[in-house]
Amino acid sequence: MFANPTKEMGSATPKQDDLFSAGDWLYWKCEYDKAREHFQAVLKQASLSASDSARCYKSMGAVEVELKNYDEALNIYNKQLGIMMASDSPSTKEDIISCYLSIGKVYWLKLDYNQAIAYHHRALEFARASELSSSHISTVHKNLANIYTNAKKFDLALEHFQKGLEIDHQHLRQDHPQFGQTYANMGMMYQSKQHYKEALDYLEKARETWLKTFPSTHVSIEKLEKTIRKVKSKLVVLPWKNTFGNLVLESLFLKQPVNPFDILARSNIMVIWLDEYIGRDENCRALKMEFRQITNNLKMVDSVDSCRQCLPHVKNRKLFFIIQGKYAKEIVPDIVEIVSSSMKPVVYVFCLHMIYFIEWAQEQECVMEGVVLPWKYTFGNLVLESLFLKQPVNPFDILARSNIMVIWLDEYIGRDENCRALKMEFRQITNNLKMVDSVDSCRQCLPYVKNRKLFFIIQGKYAKEIVPDIVEIVSSSMKPVVYVFCLHMIYFIEWAQEQECVMEGGIFDHEKDLLARLAKDLNDYVTQKSIEYKHYFQPEQISKFLAEFTQIFERCCRARDAIASSHEAEAITTQ
Repeated sequence: MFANPTKEMGSATPKQDDLFSAGDWLYWKCEYDKAREHFQAVLKQASLSASDSARCYKSMGAVEVELKNYDEALNIYNKQLGIMMASDSPSTKEDIISCYLSIGKVYWLKLDYNQAIAYHHRALEFARASELSSSHISTVHKNLANIYTNAKKFDLALEHFQKGLEIDHQHLRQDHPQFGQTYANMGMMYQSKQHYKEALDYLEKARETWLKTFPSTHVSIEKLEKTIRKVKSKLVVLPWKNTFGNLVLESLFLKQPVNPFDILARSNIMVIWLDEYIGRDENCRALKMEFRQITNNLKMVDSVDSCRQCLPHVKNRKLFFIIQGKYAKEIVPDIVEIVSSSMKPVVYVFCLHMIYFIEWAQEQECVMEGVVLPWKYTFGNLVLESLFLKQPVNPFDILARSNIMVIWLDEYIGRDENCRALKMEFRQITNNLKMVDSVDSCRQCLPYVKNRKLFFIIQGKYAKEIVPDIVEIVSSSMKPVVYVFCLHMIYFIEWAQEQECVMEGGIFDHEKDLLARLAKDLNDYVTQKSIEYKHYFQPEQISKFLAEFTQIFERCCRARDAIASSHEAEAITTQ
């Protein structure tokens, strides 16, 4: 299910001055044992009101769910329910519904579907008897539908989905994201039934609905796209006869003999090699015949026109292109236009002078999918970017050669006139740390580095303004990482939950914690790339580089704090 039945908390935006904010913050940081200790301490307070006790039990129950202590969670939720049932306050009715649902969800997680269904029906009966808003009733119906899906009772699942939708259509606008959530879960239900056409219809309807509210890079839409591709593969590839039939039709055009035991064909893959020499019919005939003994799904062509003629016949396959450099800029637009974007075509460009393709390639997602950045490519990339970023080229820069860029947005450290000596020290070891002092300066950088692995350090005051630009501009496949540095982390908690890039990095109120996390993440990424490139960097090289990087970074942080303090003192003096 696309709905998350686990992580719940009494207050998604804890107030700074209440009894629960510290525990809520520990919960959202996933420090569940510490959160439990906090709530247990609150519960021991003699002056605690009944409503605060119920609130505390609710939070404790959520913590135990995350720790997978389901029986303890049920015990705690029942204590919460007992307190609320004894209250005659009208305001507790919604909390009672919520408690029934929490208990039902715990049973759901325990795979005890009968009990999960029973508690959801109690919630449904209570909501109707209490004449609560129809939104509560809709939520219960949709939860029941998901549980029935898990229990393989698909007819009942469909019945409750339809009831939930009927209520939502009466009260919500037609493009409300909740409809997208329901359509996605209905798609998952049909997928569980192996009714893939109906599944695809609802999943695509969910995508269409969500795209009216969220950017295409939103984590939920990216997850949905993966599910859609998986369902499409079932429709196209799964039955052997269907694949064989597709292959027969394509072979009529591609002039290749049918091979029903071809693994590439049965995996819905086609490799197309565009080259003026290898592609000619009269060349390498014996080798081509050998290829056809093992696969029908390698097609060699010698011209752009021949390649274009192939595309409509294979546009719904997973395509891998090998393209001679002289043809790349001419054929790639056709690939992008004709091939289904959901299939994510992959293009490998083979050429003698890679430097001439670098800037163009950055704008072509299919080429970036195919090109594995060897040293020459990374170095060439760096040359072009350095023209904009005004940094000298350093061909021995580990970050650059791992395709990494660190961007530090801070009003003090980012100014050109500040910390010049320290910045020069940084440039001795890496060209790939860029310091900027404004959101506009940061925005100007993004198009030039959007296909790199980016790590951002952002001053809190700028975070909510620049992160949407990062999400929109930077390639989602590169998974940008954002570290927010601020004095009051509590103000960013709710917002950060919706920002995948911030969740990848974190929110920090102390530079040493931030630096430790940054150094670890850089080490993990560079090490991973070294393994992919067959140990291109030795561990001791990485350690030495990061030690130097960390040392200079710490001195920059101290200098930045001194500058900030000086500005604050000046501001006080002039008041």
